[in-house]
Amino acid sequence: MKVLLLLVAAAALAAAAPSRKQVRADAEASARSGAEVQISGGSDAAVGQFPWTAYITMDGSWVCGGSLVSDSFVLTAAQCASGYAQFLVMVGEVDTLFGGSPYMEYGYTYKAYIHEGYEEDLRINDIALIEVLAPFTINDGVAPVNLPKAKAALNALEGKPATVTGWGAALADEYNWDMESVTQPIMNTARCSRFFGNNDNDVHICADGEGGASACGDDLGGPLVIQEEDGSWKQVGISSFESDMGCVRGYPSVYTRVSAFVDWIGKYLPAAPATDSPSTTAAP
Repeated sequence: MKVLLLLVAAAALAAAAPSRKQVRADAEASARSGAEVQISGGSDAAVGQFPWTAYITMDGSWVCGGSLVSDSFVLTAAQCASGYAQFLVMVGEVDTLFGGSPYMEYGYTYKAYIHEGYEEDLRINDIALIEVLAPFTINDGVAPVNLPKAKAALNALEGKPATVTGWGAALADEYNWDMESVTQPIMNTARCSRFFGNNDNDVHICADGEGGASACGDDLGGPLVIQEEDGSWKQVGISSFESDMGCVRGYPSVYTRVSAFVDWIGKYLPAAPATDSPSTTAAP
């Protein structure tokens, strides 16, 4: 009976979910209206290069990015999950216009878990998990990213190159259908505090935006990752906010510090975070 109910629920969500054509139309209309630019200074990602990156639509419109942290859970920002009733998660694809990836999968919402201490005005505890009805198939194009095992020292990552992924546009009146990535160094916490007076370094991490390389408004919820010496990737941040002056002017972008929420994430994941993630696939 439980399986039957899940199948019925999945069918109902599938019927109610927006078509890819409608999602694209909504996103294009948003871009034409002058929506915030997204990844700045990035380059196109290849299929399988960042297999954890998720494309999330909510109530019929594309809103946020996310990251696959198990076969059934997607990590994103609380501001992305708050106030929405339905989520449709796409993984395994980089081109949202033409598609073509053999790994593309969709997942429909079972439940969203928003951090109980989330404060919208301050972007404090800006973290959420989305659980899908049916597990994704893990393969070369769809795989979870590693998570920190414990809270890291505030200065442990300073100066390290970190990569953020999302579906970005070069200009506010354009829309880019392709996943992009950009690499930024992790910024010194004291320097970041000079840009954001209300920044809480215990739960935030900053990435330098010098040279115009940055994540921007519509990349919210997207993963900030670092590559380990063994070639695996670990997520250290969740895209949360940027300067009011704009991300393309060299100002830093701010991410939720994932290591500060290891215990909270562990309450919902059915098992420990992934310990092995694939090394990146070289872009063509």
